Amino acid sequence: MKEPIKYNGRLIRLIISYLILNLIPFIMGLIFYKYHIFWLAIGIIFLVCTYIVIYLANLLILPLEILLNFIKTHITIKNIKKLDQINFVGIIGHNGKTSFNHILGSIIHDHVYQASSKDAL
Repeated sequence: MKEPIKYNGRLIRLIISYLILNLIPFIMGLIFYKYHIFWLAIGIIFLVCTYIVIYLANLLILPLEILLNFIKTHITIKNIKKLDQINFVGIIGHNGKTSFNHILGSIIHDHVYQASSKDAL
């Protein structure tokens, strides 16, 4: 049985920015009534060329996504570094496996680098 679409935070932000980009030409047409035909045409082009508007919406939220990823990564690194005496790490499921592997790899790299630089002294 097929599962329904899951709306995560990124998808919701993308939908909101897409809707805002589609509403801008129509709102501009109401504000600048003298040029309402121009803004109406832009709005219709936006609706017809949905893939371009989705790309623009993705570009619009990209700085926010980078910031959220940076914050989430550093919070996770801080929480993992608090753990003492990790003997075994089991990663199951498909949610967050790649990001956890990346974070764990960066911690191990930092630990190995710090240990090798102490040995060099």
